[in-house]
Amino acid sequence: MRSKLWKGFSLVALFIATLLISSFVMPSKHTAAGGNGFGMDYIAFYRAGTLVHTGHADRLYDLQDTIDFDRDIARRLNLSAASVFGPFLNPPFFAWIFAPLATLNYGQSLFAWVALNICCFAGAAALLCRIIPQEYDLDPNQDPLRDWRNVALVPALMVVSLPFIQTIGHAQDTFISLLLMSWAVVCWRERRAVSAGIAAGLLFYKPQLAAVVILPMVFTLGWHALAGACISIESLILLNTASLPGTLTKYRLALAPNVQYTLAFHPYLWQRHATFNGFWHGVLGMVSPAAASSFASYIAIFCSIPIVIGLIVCVWRNRKNGSRDRLIAAVIAAAPLIMPYYLDYDLLLLSIPAVLLAAEMIDRGPAQTMPRKDAWLIRLWVGLFLLLLINPGLTSVLHVNLSVPLLAAIAGLSIARAARADESQISDINSFNSQSAQLWQSAA
Repeated sequence: MRSKLWKGFSLVALFIATLLISSFVMPSKHTAAGGNGFGMDYIAFYRAGTLVHTGHADRLYDLQDTIDFDRDIARRLNLSAASVFGPFLNPPFFAWIFAPLATLNYGQSLFAWVALNICCFAGAAALLCRIIPQEYDLDPNQDPLRDWRNVALVPALMVVSLPFIQTIGHAQDTFISLLLMSWAVVCWRERRAVSAGIAAGLLFYKPQLAAVVILPMVFTLGWHALAGACISIESLILLNTASLPGTLTKYRLALAPNVQYTLAFHPYLWQRHATFNGFWHGVLGMVSPAAASSFASYIAIFCSIPIVIGLIVCVWRNRKNGSRDRLIAAVIAAAPLIMPYYLDYDLLLLSIPAVLLAAEMIDRGPAQTMPRKDAWLIRLWVGLFLLLLINPGLTSVLHVNLSVPLLAAIAGLSIARAARADESQISDINSFNSQSAQLWQSAA
């Protein structure tokens, strides 16, 4: 399997390199019209940093101010004003990250932001590599080590995934989410409850991510995790209240209308949402836009109910288990489907459940046969990875995001695996690992 993944990485890397070369040789119409389109999502962040730096944070969620700022940026960068509009949708305290960057001109600020993101990605990749287990060798002359061919696959496959490319190309903040989520998961697995809670609480800059992670974490790790989450969330709220008074209230009141206005201004964004809501907006939108606006949300809620119930069952059955990798993987894999807002570049967070599955496969050892459901789950992961490479073009033609049903299948299988990960199964896995360790120690 490892050999096949490395061959697949090579082919995908060659495919991406070919596309990059062709884009320079034959630039698109958008590029020829002015501006290369790189990092256009950063305009919203740059505006937020500028407003905080100049003392006008009260305008963070003002749509007319957003439109005026975007038009000015578009004029300076020779971009189409219709393509750059995007309001700031994060809580106000997140704008403090961009205040120092706003002292630079836009090009320098964008470069510094991308550099910061690459550092966050490197940190997240390092944390995920720690999840890859050591392989015990019965040779008494060798120590148990993490095989570099296993470890290197983690950053390699992430770098050639489309969500990684989209995050870089749009200059989004997904790498920060990946770093915080990876930190939370590593601490969760090691039962460092307070640290796990603090990391999950910092995800509050995207409240929907924080809510999905904190609830199962607190239920399995106890009140220490809740205390850690409260420490980080209360610190962020106090920082916001002291430095940007009144903006949290404006954020709470303006978030829903601004999101709706953005989706109305850019209807194609529904197709980029990896959610049940976005999927049904796309399907019904081909029949009637009125039907999509009226019924899509209700159908999405109906589809989310089995996922939510399955996650509740998983949390209940794994609340006392020592190993919770399957639960964590199920929660993160299912999260995009049930959220109201989850764009395709944020699917990079799915690398976490993929790494957890790989770690279980390595820990299982060659003596144990792979269940048929696990084999299908691996095939679905590979299928999702490949689909995402062509999904933007495919979605623009079909007007339906096919990654959603594929992700639903992955989430369903992950939930089923986590729901049956009872004490006996966990003890079997731990027993196999301990026997391997004892064999190695006795041989040494």
